[in-house]
Amino acid sequence: MIEKIKELLLPSALKNYKDDFARDNYIFMGYLIYLGLAFNIPFTVIAFLGNATLPIKASAVEYLIFFLLSACIRFNYRHEMSKNGTVSLYVWSSVLLMYTAIIFIIDGLNRNPFSFLFFLILVSLLTHDAWGRIIAFDALFSLFFAIAIIVNRSGDERAFGLLHLSMTFVAVVFLSGWRLRDRIMYMSTSETANMKAEHDVLTGILNRRGGEHLIDTFIRNEVPGTFIIIDVDDFKHINDTYGHAVGDETLKMVAMKLKSTFRDSDVIMRMGGDEFIVYAVGMADMRHVEGRLMSLKEALYTVTPDKEQQDHVTASIGAIINLGSYSGYQAVYTAADKLLYSVKMGGKDGFKFSDKEA
Repeated sequence: MIEKIKELLLPSALKNYKDDFARDNYIFMGYLIYLGLAFNIPFTVIAFLGNATLPIKASAVEYLIFFLLSACIRFNYRHEMSKNGTVSLYVWSSVLLMYTAIIFIIDGLNRNPFSFLFFLILVSLLTHDAWGRIIAFDALFSLFFAIAIIVNRSGDERAFGLLHLSMTFVAVVFLSGWRLRDRIMYMSTSETANMKAEHDVLTGILNRRGGEHLIDTFIRNEVPGTFIIIDVDDFKHINDTYGHAVGDETLKMVAMKLKSTFRDSDVIMRMGGDEFIVYAVGMADMRHVEGRLMSLKEALYTVTPDKEQQDHVTASIGAIINLGSYSGYQAVYTAADKLLYSVKMGGKDGFKFSDKEA
């Protein structure tokens, strides 16, 4: 029972989207600030041009200054605040709600509680965080404002004020919980869809769409590594001799050997057909590269389409050691492909590698 309550208040899935939620909260804080400015600038102008009372004019100026200062702070410290978007939103929201409550206490006879209730609803519904933390945040400020209502109101006004605050708190708790669950479900669905779109259906490793982008990012950021093209030799013969079902199983086994030969941090993808590509991140030593390619060659020998005939898989491999001189994916692919072609022309079942830019 206790574990279920913990999961409800602090969903375990939330840790997977911590950075996404921080970015969302930073953006939402900007929306709130700009929305406040968009509303208060014309409201202030109308208040001073019209016959508005002094408390209304003062309120307009107070909030206009607050949102202007908020916009300036957000602009000047945007890099720091964007890294800690959730904390930034909580701090800013706390100042806004505290400021609204204090003004209500100072000038209670001329204020109504609806500004505070409006901000409480708006902030709570736009915050992406654990439901338990949102409830705690709302409860803290609701309690503070309930005390303010008790101090500044009496009779029916006090009763109605506390009733409105209670209704707002309940609504915020329910709606924020529903929105959080909906958001986590949406992000989980999107993540699953992206994984399916970027992974090869047959082998489970990255497909061309998913792998090319990662490798290109590494290369453009001058992250050293070895770019490897693996082309299964005579794969058409395997399909024609043993059938497409055996051919598919062979490709699955090749993918498994690649995964066992290289690290989880390396990019392993199926380019299409019987061609695979690996970007071994950080592997730039000639002897290390040669040893790894030899290990891969031996691992592929253990893949046998037909165990009775002991027919094993061989591959032609071309590899380029990238030390940061290549401009992008296509440039290093072209260089590795030339080495692969040279292996094929030399009789297949082998590898060539180089650290020289073609």
